[in-house]
Formats: sequence, structure tokens, C-alpha cells
Amino acid sequence: ETASLDSYLGVAAAALGNDVEAERYFLRSLYVMDDPYNYETYAMWLVKKARWKEALENYQWAVTFAPSDLDARYGLMQVYRAQLDYDNLAKAAQEALEIAPGDPTATKYAEIASKPPDAVKAAEDRASTDPTPEKYLKLSFLYYHRGRMEDCVRAARQAINLRPDYAEAYNNIAAAYGSMGRRVDAIAA
Repeated sequence: ETASLDSYLGVAAAALGNDVEAERYFLRSLYVMDDPYNYETYAMWLVKKARWKEALENYQWAVTFAPSDLDARYGLMQVYRAQLDYDNLAKAAQEALEIAPGDPTATKYAEIASKPPDAVKAAEDRASTDPTPEKYLKLSFLYYHRGRMEDCVRAARQAINLRPDYAEAYNNIAAAYGSMGRRVDAIAA
């Protein structure tokens, strides 16, 4: 099949460190044929690039085309866990256990989802041990939803220090200042 061949070529290009060519092959495989393997392979590559939203979408397509494919479901659970989305992690684990009762991987994810760590503490740990703009943005978002507006601004500013043109971080700052009634600061952000 041409589509699967493109997926294999994408994997090979990625292994050689040619991300531009790899992504071109992955996208071509999706264009040529809606095959769960193509979505799953591309999603696995996206996970390695920390492109979580796109990885999630591709794993979801893989599950749509092959509902009983546990590997695609494992990938979906991996992304939910990485994004600290414990509600969807629990749902995905339950769906996998309905397909394969007692599956050890799905059981492990179900246990993680049933007693999630404090999302803020986990995000703080991730940002401090391996600082990236995306991790600080996630932390900023969590602070905002916990009503910790000053911390939200601080974390967003750390994201901006790592990526000066990070529009989403400026948006978080504006939202936090807006919530604090600091309109002038919100508009400036």
C-alpha cells in the first residue's frame, strides 16, 4: 500500500533526523489513505515532538478507524496523562478495559486516573525540572483556573522568557490581569 509505505518512509526519515521530510511523508500517508496505522505512526512522531494537540487528534482518528486497536488507545492515554487530563484519561482507560478486560496497561492508566496527583504540583515539577515555554504556559493555565492570578502571570512571563513571541502566554497574562480588574495591564499584555 502506498499510504503505509509513506508512513514507513516517514519513520525512516525521522530516524535519520530529517523532521521536515518525515512530516511530509506522514502527511502524505494520511492524504492517500485513511488507515489507522498512518494516524498512529504520525501521532507517535508528534508525541516525540511534544506536539500534544496534533498527537491527540491523530490518535483519536486512529481509534475512530480501528476501535479495537489497543496501541492507538494506549497512545491516546499517554497523551491524556502527559496533558494532565485525568477525566479523559479515565474515560479512555475504561473504554480500553471494555475492549480488553484486565489489560495491564489500561488498568495502570485507570489507576492513575482514579487518584491523580495534584495537577498544579505535577506541572510545577515538570516546568522546574525541564523548563519549556509550553510547560510554563500549562502551569500558567492551571494557576488561572485555580484563581492564582499572580502565579498565572509569573508562569506566563517565564514562558515568554523562553519564547519572547509566545502569543498564548501574553493571552494568559491579559486574562489574569482582566480577572484582577487591572484593565490597563490586561490591555498592555
